Amino acid sequence: MLVVELLLAIGVVAFIVFALFHIFYIIEVRKTSFATRQLLARAEENLHPTLSAIRHIFEDIKTITDNAAALSKSLRDAADAMSTAQNTIKDLYRSYEENLDKSVRANVSGLKAGIKTGVVTLFNNLKDKKEGLS
Repeated sequence: MLVVELLLAIGVVAFIVFALFHIFYIIEVRKTSFATRQLLARAEENLHPTLSAIRHIFEDIKTITDNAAALSKSLRDAADAMSTAQNTIKDLYRSYEENLDKSVRANVSGLKAGIKTGVVTLFNNLKDKKEGLS
């Protein structure tokens, strides 16, 4: 019986040691659980304003990109209009240049004829005056 009592005593001591370790383990798990809940509560308090700020930032970014897209379209339309105006001005200039070229040629021809006539008349008058003086 001594062996049975010794084994029973060892079993009781082992159970008490196991129970103590298990109780300390449960206490530590509860402390960890409490700390985790507090951490999550604080994180949730900080997370709501952060998420709200992030949502506002994304809304502002969306507004900016929408405005940039509208501005880009407006600039594209303005560039197209300027290109059309440029082509129209080029066409008008070519037309004007052709007409001006013809007009200038006619004016230059008339001017040449006028100068030639003037020079001939001047020489004739000078010749007539010289003959009249002699």
